[in-house]
Amino acid sequence: MSPSRRPLRHALLLLVAACGGEKILVDPPEQTLSRADAQSLLRAFAPQMQQSVTSLSIGSAAAAAQTVACPRGGSLRAPRESANSANGAVRLVHADCRVDGPDGRIWTINGDPNLRLGIGQVTMPGAPGGDVIVSIAMAGTLRVDGGSVSGRCAIDANLQIRMSTAVPVRATSRYTGKVCGESVDETLTATAS
Repeated sequence: MSPSRRPLRHALLLLVAACGGEKILVDPPEQTLSRADAQSLLRAFAPQMQQSVTSLSIGSAAAAAQTVACPRGGSLRAPRESANSANGAVRLVHADCRVDGPDGRIWTINGDPNLRLGIGQVTMPGAPGGDVIVSIAMAGTLRVDGGSVSGRCAIDANLQIRMSTAVPVRATSRYTGKVCGESVDETLTATAS
């Protein structure tokens, strides 16, 4: 740099520092989510995902574009072009989806860019009141904020949903694979009337 530009550069640096510019110019470092963080996140967003996936799996009328409201605000959306995919792939878009973690945290989830679900085998019940079983491969990246920890969370996992056709509907979801770089094997159950 030429000697005549040094004073200008120093003046700009001082101005940026005086305005708190270092916070504007430098992103905070990425945080690594722990195994406990990954489990909390999975248990927090799984019910909305399960609701969205089971609704999309039940028929072509439900498989149009769908939005599921998140409990604390925001949404989980399956765009029309995604929900009507001929190959069974569904794109889920999290938009400021805020959910309660089992540890009292409120997680805010956004797509980074989104989560893709490859809907594989669907087994229908052989008799009335039997179970529908849906196998799904999940892959994608989310941007998550759990209050004390935030960052990107890559997901490469499998999901199997077993849902009764009798009322009240009982759904059991088993997640296996990697969530936020941590191995998971979680089974979650929900009942709806």
